[in-house]
Amino acid sequence: MAARTFRNEALSLVAWLRRDRRKELEGLESEAASQMHAQLELLTLSNAAIWVREYERPQVRAPWIIKGPYLALCYALDNIFDGRPLARLWYLETVARVPYLSYISMLHLYESLGWWRTGSQAKRIHFAEEWNEYHHLLIMESLGGDRLWVDRFMAGHSAIAYFWALAFMWLVSPTLAYNFSELIEAHAVDTYGQFCDENEALLKSLPPPAIATSYYTQDLYLYDEMQTTRKQGTRRPRIQNLHDVFCAIRDDEKEHVATMSACQDPEVLVRSPNMEAAIAAALAAAALAEALLANLPEESVAALVATLEEYIESVGGGLL
Repeated sequence: MAARTFRNEALSLVAWLRRDRRKELEGLESEAASQMHAQLELLTLSNAAIWVREYERPQVRAPWIIKGPYLALCYALDNIFDGRPLARLWYLETVARVPYLSYISMLHLYESLGWWRTGSQAKRIHFAEEWNEYHHLLIMESLGGDRLWVDRFMAGHSAIAYFWALAFMWLVSPTLAYNFSELIEAHAVDTYGQFCDENEALLKSLPPPAIATSYYTQDLYLYDEMQTTRKQGTRRPRIQNLHDVFCAIRDDEKEHVATMSACQDPEVLVRSPNMEAAIAAALAAAALAEALLANLPEESVAALVATLEEYIESVGGGLL
């Protein structure tokens, strides 16, 4: 599989190394597609305007331990994809589906370890969110966002790294992981909102890709599942042009923001065991062993165990 992938990418890689973008795209699209892409090349996206939107809206509260990496990531995207909005949006959608795969994987891991089996609803919602982001990715691919080898290389490796980073973050604290995803999704809302407003006239003159029409008007599998703030069946985007498509994606991202916010509320999503509880369990075992070695009276040992069990239950529970 690796050899086949390398063979398929070889010509594009050589063209990229030679800095010959025209040859890299040569033979990859029909004449009609080339004309469409010529129009898409006129699209713009202002980095400064995105930040204005972010600072003017209500801020997502987050500790600096995750706000710092978030800001670094955003500034990197501003520089790497400056003047290439579709490539930027394709990259965002490539990594945007990763968090939900990571969270589902961690929920399965906890079930396999016998730690927690109350996350079935979260798994269903996360799968619906991943399915939604996957179709966003297909839409961006249909518009040529992935035409350059360097973008595909960077996005694929970023997605792998992002998966494991979020899996570790979720292991330490699901709340932190969901908080980071809320930051990213809110930034996506600002990005798509600016893109729609900045290119409204041109986008309205272009037809929607077939995959967008199919997803938003025909194949509605799981579409309602990821909209946790709406009544089922009440949101059905109208897709008549490319502007409608990007507005629908923007509104999808708003739904992801709301869901990620809700996942941080212990009253909405039952708190899962995390590293804090694991540390508490280890301390409980160490304290119990020390107490037994010290030949404490049985009533003192029992009181100590009861106190530690109560604390473990309060910080996540389910490990003992």
